Amino acid sequence: WEMPWSTLASFLENAGLPTAFPIPEASVLRFLTELQDRGMSVRSMRIQMAALSFFSKSLGFGDPGASFLVRRLLAGWERLFPHQPDGRRPITLTLLSSLCSQLRSTCSSEYEAIMFKTAFVLAFFGAFCSSEFLAASQSDTSCKETPMPRGQKPLFS
Repeated sequence: WEMPWSTLASFLENAGLPTAFPIPEASVLRFLTELQDRGMSVRSMRIQMAALSFFSKSLGFGDPGASFLVRRLLAGWERLFPHQPDGRRPITLTLLSSLCSQLRSTCSSEYEAIMFKTAFVLAFFGAFCSSEFLAASQSDTSCKETPMPRGQKPLFS
């Protein structure tokens, strides 16, 4: 709930609106309109509202997302901007094989082809996301270690 609240508080401050609870319905509607203008999906807005509703109720105030106008606004946007299914496909062994066979004709050197093949095979068999073994940018030299799960011993010491 912390991030949705800080997002809302920042919006209210920038708009010159009061940040105290209970949050007026008009402020919630303006906040949702701002999120929509930023391109946030209706699903994400609903998650934001659920967090804000939980936070508001835990403080003993009403649910800012339960008003008729808020519910109708989100329902209308859901009809206008339906959820787009994820267009990504999983990498299959056949696709991996096809990718690796094309490397010699696409890469500028044998060394580069071997590096890409190693990365592809490592990602496939290790079930890694690209962010788990690639740098965020060319200038990123940080090495982020993933903590060992509790009770698990390292393979190599």
